[in-house]
Amino acid sequence: MVMQNGPVPMIQAAQQPDGFLVKLGPGYSPKYTSTVWQLIALAQFGVDGEAPKVNLACNYILDNGRSFLRSFSANGRQTGLVHCLQGNLAAALID
Repeated sequence: MVMQNGPVPMIQAAQQPDGFLVKLGPGYSPKYTSTVWQLIALAQFGVDGEAPKVNLACNYILDNGRSFLRSFSANGRQTGLVHCLQGNLAAALID
């Protein structure tokens, strides 16, 4: 039912054909509405990871977020890893 009701169909409706949400890039910004954040939310809702749009979003992050996943830049300066975000994203990808 989660795939047909509530926020899941709304999130998937906003997804672009390439798999990203909001804008191209590593998927982190804008915070909470971009691909990374929405993928984490979808996992927490318990979506089917084999659903085509969910799979597309996962592959988009794996293909386009590698530089972001290795290091994080805040205010133009590299600050290193953001373990909580990377842990939540890894858990979402596994789910």
